[in-house]
Amino acid sequence: MNIANIRSYWSSLRSEAHAYPWKNSLLRMAADVILVNFSMLTAFALWFLFYVVILRTPDPQGLAERFKNFVTHYWLLWSFLALLVFQLSGFYPRTRDAGGVQKTIAVFRGVSSFIVLFVFADYFLYRGALVPRGVAVLAWILTLATVGGVRLTKHKILKRYNFELKSDPESVRQVLVLGGGGYLGSVVVARLLQGGYRVRVLDSFLFGEGALEGVRAHAGCELVRGDVRDIGAVVKAMRGRDAVVHLAAIVGDPACDDNKQLAMEVNRAATRMLADVASGCGVRRFVFASSCGVYGESELRLDETSAVNPLSVYAQTKVDSENILLAATRHGDGFATAIAQRDGPLAPAAALRGDGSAAPVAAATAVRQRDGAFSAAASAATRGGEVGAAASAATRGGEVGAAASGAGFAPTILRLGTLFGLSPRMRFDLVVNLFVARAASSGKITVLNGEQWRPFLHVQDAARAVVACLEAETSAVSGEIFNVGSASLNLQIEQLGAAIARVVPGTEIVRVENGDRRNYRVSFEKIEKVLNFQCERTLESGIEEIYAAIQSGVIADFTTEQFNNQTAMRAMAAAAGGTLAPLGQLSALERAEAKPF
Repeated sequence: MNIANIRSYWSSLRSEAHAYPWKNSLLRMAADVILVNFSMLTAFALWFLFYVVILRTPDPQGLAERFKNFVTHYWLLWSFLALLVFQLSGFYPRTRDAGGVQKTIAVFRGVSSFIVLFVFADYFLYRGALVPRGVAVLAWILTLATVGGVRLTKHKILKRYNFELKSDPESVRQVLVLGGGGYLGSVVVARLLQGGYRVRVLDSFLFGEGALEGVRAHAGCELVRGDVRDIGAVVKAMRGRDAVVHLAAIVGDPACDDNKQLAMEVNRAATRMLADVASGCGVRRFVFASSCGVYGESELRLDETSAVNPLSVYAQTKVDSENILLAATRHGDGFATAIAQRDGPLAPAAALRGDGSAAPVAAATAVRQRDGAFSAAASAATRGGEVGAAASAATRGGEVGAAASGAGFAPTILRLGTLFGLSPRMRFDLVVNLFVARAASSGKITVLNGEQWRPFLHVQDAARAVVACLEAETSAVSGEIFNVGSASLNLQIEQLGAAIARVVPGTEIVRVENGDRRNYRVSFEKIEKVLNFQCERTLESGIEEIYAAIQSGVIADFTTEQFNNQTAMRAMAAAAGGTLAPLGQLSALERAEAKPF
């Protein structure tokens, strides 16, 4: 293991420790230590009484002294083992909100494993007077009754009387991740689950659900297939959430250029509807993944106050979505009105059909008819390829107006650098990943121009930034824009090529001039000061992990459609039996998907 891998491993441990919900878990751990010690002491007491009263031992004083020695020598051991096993069994971050069956299984497995491990530790560590087997059996029964009984009783009471625990309004535990099956989304979902969050994913899963295969069985993970333009699916998915992480998009310049109207609908118009629904459902925290690509071209070092200069459809949709979210924060009740004044009157309430036409029945009406908990109305206009939407959600206390009220709505915009690094849903249409793959396979990479600057960002650090926003005080991130990256990763493309050549032996660099004008260096001082956030992954570590994956055969052919958004969408559209359609595109692709990539 080289120095870079050791540093990367250490950084991962630090990140997981930082993300762990210490405040809530420490209280639960303390309670478990008390319950375990009570159970063990009671087990010794009962076994002592059994010997004295039933078996009439001739030396009760000696037996009492022996049991006292057991307790004084063993209580630290069994307390440590209990916390270790309970943590590994998911008692603290994972089963807090689990259902009754899941909780019962987890408790039974955890307590049984603890007792078995304690007996083995006693035998192999002390190898003297062993803890009586009767005490071990009684301790197992009593620990199940106390540790498990407290948890299950609480669950039954809350379920029976339909109580909802009033948590700190600053606390975020239930998160909806839109686009959680993607390159960044799959990493964000895994990191949130590691941090003890309950995660619901809403994704069209055009590339299949394989990227989330490693977490789908997690007690805190829920996968929902749906389109972010479908207001009914969105309203249901947002129910009971504390925060939304909006990653859903047609990603990348080529994919957006192939179908501009679809990009406008998914990347921009859906954001407007999502802001309305989130506010109507009382979801305060809203993290939006934007891009440093909004800066376009500049010779200056750019910060969050610098003028944007989008040079592509993709970048323009990001700028528009940023403005929509910031308008929701600034205008409050006047948000929907302001949007209507800017774009013109909206069409009557309508739900989009798969062919792009408008049906006179709001999608969210079906939600109200199904479960009676929510109602919403969607307004749609297809003018210029844009879908405008306003939503209302009926909560338990009554109806919330269609316009985003803005009261308490706290969006945060993350302008991410150019991503790189391994992900469960790998992409090779990103410059670092593509260059490494080409260097590994052919020994040659082609650098276009080479002198232009880009800010790079490892996908794991991007996911860490999302979590950092959710963990920050609302007042620190509400209505704020943060550039996400590191000054050390502001690099010229030719510097990137040289870095890859240092890792991949025998790499030849060919330089070609073209008309790409994108050039920007970015300042990351704001996120470092406000959130105390700094990147942990280096460019070299990302290059090494991708190179190792290709060399080991984990990634066999990086040229297949599954690794490229543009070619994958074209292939799936062709399988659907038609060209790229402006509206209903994602529905057609879903129907055509015979198997996941």
